[in-house]
Amino acid sequence: MKKGFLSGAATPKAARTSGVLGADPATAFFNTLTDRQRDILAGMGGMTAQERSEFGNALVAAATASQSTGGGASGLEGLRSAGGTGPAFVAFGERAVLHRYISQQQLERIAARLTSYATAEERESETVKAMRRFIACSQPLSQVRLVGCPVRHKVAEHVDLNGLKARMDLMSAMPGGTPERYNVNVKIPGMDDEDDEDDDPCHIVVVEPKHLRPAPLGECMRDEYHEKIPEDHVADAWWAEKEEHWQQMQRMGMGRMGPPRPS
Repeated sequence: MKKGFLSGAATPKAARTSGVLGADPATAFFNTLTDRQRDILAGMGGMTAQERSEFGNALVAAATASQSTGGGASGLEGLRSAGGTGPAFVAFGERAVLHRYISQQQLERIAARLTSYATAEERESETVKAMRRFIACSQPLSQVRLVGCPVRHKVAEHVDLNGLKARMDLMSAMPGGTPERYNVNVKIPGMDDEDDEDDDPCHIVVVEPKHLRPAPLGECMRDEYHEKIPEDHVADAWWAEKEEHWQQMQRMGMGRMGPPRPS
């Protein structure tokens, strides 16, 4: 019988793991689990040694596969050179890696998935959804600049807004409409105090995410207390939770202080 992960066998790879987790890697690993995960393992107490071995081997294989980027680096380059929202996704993703809101492997896994779609339309739709994790719902990369954006503010239609200081509108950060757009605050020269560095952008325009880029590094500091950007496999559940929270805020009248959600 082939011994595996849960059987206590000391394979060469397990021996290397012991150096990381300590003399008792099983206990050290167990101590990192959530209560829910511990309950799941406890429920397997009735498994045979063979079943435990097979389960352990499958668990290690799944973990190993999850770390494979599957061509994610080339996926990032593909998105960077693509039209639409691809370049914006890469720019925000790389900034998120720099600030440690997301790992390089995680970013490359998302990129590999996005570039796997058969049509440009599917890839663009999924890339727009993936962008939400960087700039929607008070996410950490809220300081932005507009790039290649044709939108003008109604009170200053002669002003090109591209490159100006801008910030995602945190009071109505949920994107909406078709195509999906965001409310963005822009600092307009001649209408805001240009000499006041603390003067926040306050003129709202509605912008597609493909026209957004992270602000220059000097103006976009890392928030060490911010939650990490969710993994791909939990992104839909994360977004559903954000949608529900936004709806609750609307019902309580607490979400109506800012501009309406784009429609």
